[in-house]
Amino acid sequence: ECGSGTPSATYNVHVFSSQGTDEHQGISGISIYPNPSDGKFTLQMSVKEEQEVYFKVHSASGRTIMQEKETVQPGDFSKTFDLSGLPRGSYRIAVVSSETGNVIGLLTAILK
Repeated sequence: ECGSGTPSATYNVHVFSSQGTDEHQGISGISIYPNPSDGKFTLQMSVKEEQEVYFKVHSASGRTIMQEKETVQPGDFSKTFDLSGLPRGSYRIAVVSSETGNVIGLLTAILK
């Protein structure tokens, strides 16, 4: 029956792209590579002002795999994610403002 089961996490999404994002809240040019990957992904973005963000990784079913809060500094920023211990498939990586809770960028990482 439709509607049964455990609901996944809910976010207010302002920008969506599987390739990157437009500038939002002082962050622009969000991308992830290599994609697909055997498990290690690098997220890159440009930051205009210091701010705290959450990096969240969710499985295709919506289960939270990882959540980290980090202060990002102005300039080019990169962060490596190691998903090599997880099953093959698609994972969502969200960059979320810790101040507003809004999703700044949402990308799909494919684990082959």
